[in-house]
Amino acid sequence: MRKEEVVACSFDSWYNSFKDYTTESLIFDLPKEVLDFLKNAPLILPKNLIYMRKDNTEFSESDEDNWTDEDADDNKRPNFPDFEKVINKGIESLGGYAFAKLNWSAPKDATWVSFGNSLKCYSAADILLLLKASDFVSYDILAPFSLCSDAPASEQAYSNLKLILRRWHDFRPEGEFRCFVKSRSIIAISQRNWDAYFTFVDTEQANIVQAITKFFKEKVKDRFPLQNYVLDVYTSQNVRWH
Repeated sequence: MRKEEVVACSFDSWYNSFKDYTTESLIFDLPKEVLDFLKNAPLILPKNLIYMRKDNTEFSESDEDNWTDEDADDNKRPNFPDFEKVINKGIESLGGYAFAKLNWSAPKDATWVSFGNSLKCYSAADILLLLKASDFVSYDILAPFSLCSDAPASEQAYSNLKLILRRWHDFRPEGEFRCFVKSRSIIAISQRNWDAYFTFVDTEQANIVQAITKFFKEKVKDRFPLQNYVLDVYTSQNVRWH
């Protein structure tokens, strides 16, 4: 694997080419101070943030000691008011809550720190908490090129990290599939949730394969620059691609 292949799979590299076929999303630069917080700081959230419960009830950081270090010096807490305002405005424009990720990875390993064990984010506070607690996100920040044959140890970080906000959808797990592409052809399709049985997948297998293959040939094959990659797709119950 080469660095250029990893960069081609970065969200901001492909989104504009496929925005008509994927979830509405917003892309933001990560300010240096926010990136430094995610890389180096202990798990102390920025001050003056408002958290949102699952029922949309607001409460401040002082209302819930479990989410902060009660002994932390308030002057040492990071503070990103401009970034927070921009992100909160973006969330509002996407319907009041959103799915957050970096260039490649979502913090799906950090749901244990969120209310309801969900990746649904109502505010910048929700996002910073999930990103800070995620090993997947740390990999995006510190070593996205660690498996690349042309990346020496001194060049494993990436200088163009982005925060992605995606409009929230309650996708059905049985509709999620992973496609393996080699030499610009699909060679295999699997469930994203490989350890579960879904009647829909069993009964509609032929139609699912046909719909995904048709979508790939018509919308993806000649637009995406790589020869070999993995593609995630979603099909609705009437087997339409998304």
